[in-house]
Amino acid sequence: MMHSPRLADLLIVFPTFHKRIGVVEASRSWRQGVRTHVVVDDMVPLDALRAAGARHNETFSALPDLPGMPTSLRHVMAPLLAHTAHGGRYKWMLLGDDDTLFSLPAVLGLLREMRLPHTEPLAVSDFLVHCRHEASAKPGTPGAKRYTAPVTRDPRCPAAPAASATGARDAPPTPPCILSPQSTQPPRFRPHPDCPPEGRTSFYGGAGVILSHGLMQRLARHNLHAQPVLASEAAASAAGATDASFYAVAMSTYSLAGDTLMSEAWRRAGFSFTAPPPLPYELPQHSSTQRQPCAGGSGAPPAPQCRRFGSLVGFNDEASPEVMVHRHRLAAEVSPEAFRRVVSAHLRQRKANMTSYLAAMRELGALIAGASTGTGGLI
Repeated sequence: MMHSPRLADLLIVFPTFHKRIGVVEASRSWRQGVRTHVVVDDMVPLDALRAAGARHNETFSALPDLPGMPTSLRHVMAPLLAHTAHGGRYKWMLLGDDDTLFSLPAVLGLLREMRLPHTEPLAVSDFLVHCRHEASAKPGTPGAKRYTAPVTRDPRCPAAPAASATGARDAPPTPPCILSPQSTQPPRFRPHPDCPPEGRTSFYGGAGVILSHGLMQRLARHNLHAQPVLASEAAASAAGATDASFYAVAMSTYSLAGDTLMSEAWRRAGFSFTAPPPLPYELPQHSSTQRQPCAGGSGAPPAPQCRRFGSLVGFNDEASPEVMVHRHRLAAEVSPEAFRRVVSAHLRQRKANMTSYLAAMRELGALIAGASTGTGGLI
């Protein structure tokens, strides 16, 4: 019989830096003492952080800004640093930005519903971003990247069983997304390797992603191939093309975005995003909105309005923190049973000052934690 996920199985992971260190305290409103690993820069007093965080079940690693490397490297390396720091003693890792909020009861409810084995290499999300390079209609002018988001399922991945209105736990297990060898080849579109004409899919970092212990163990053991110190340009290029290790991709020039880099590393390792079942119906945001069912038998990806991750958040949403809190509060009041299934939220600072922003994070965190107790509570 498959083990039913518990809070003790979770490890929350996010990166931040000295100017936003206040999010560590503010995010406790939704983390509520669950194990957390935070990766910071080298401009914060690490010993003081560790001393203050110990009673909140928090641990910390530091990764400085490296010359010539994007600051998103902290995001990319955070999962492996957390995996190492905790000795792999967890089953599910919740990875987000420092402005991502997870509903822990909704996460547990989703994992129970999907019946996924934590030992398999899995990345779970239904807030994906698809980028495709389109050629220009004018000869001699460059093309452009075209983004589609949110996308609820990678078309190369199997569909999840539809969610029932009661969240029944006797549904068939969700099939994982294992890519064919043809889908794991090195990028070949030199102008924009992260956005080729055939398209590339990544997760949206703000909405977060659930990673299995099996995936992190696989990545940690995927050793870097030995590279010649001196070699011809062609030989070096060939060696780099065959190196699909996590570190090789993470330290490459593939993309400046951490979520895109991580998605590429997982793709090269043979895995894409396992889609959760959709919400039973679209989450209404107004009292006059009629419920629209999400489940369907067509096999097509669910509508974006039916996603579990970042259900009430748009891609790079421009809404202020106050508007975002109000949006979630209204949805919780209008449809509490659907709101309890929302896995994550994304609260961008936008133009708010840090004091009001952190207050909004505490408020939204408390709302998510309190509203979600109907799916099992913090057990």
